[in-house]
Amino acid sequence: MESPVFALTFDIGHDAAADFADGPTIQTRIHRLRHMHLHDAQGRDHHLPLGDGTLNLPPYLDLAKQHNCRTVLEVKTPEGLHRSTHWLREKGYL
Repeated sequence: MESPVFALTFDIGHDAAADFADGPTIQTRIHRLRHMHLHDAQGRDHHLPLGDGTLNLPPYLDLAKQHNCRTVLEVKTPEGLHRSTHWLREKGYL
């Protein structure tokens, strides 16, 4: 982790499924954050379209913007992608 060639990916849905165990590690190395996998989650059920779960998504989107992260909408169906992009537009992120 000390090498400058390594960066971090923050998968927020998986973090939620792991009882938010990854967040502190990301925060201590926030300067290395370059990539985010964005999807909603509810308990251990993840890869949900944005807005379908219980995650408070705006702070994650703000974090991605602050650190100029590439962000992947990690949903599993075309319908999930459509609903997620609609949610992003509705909230003013697109």
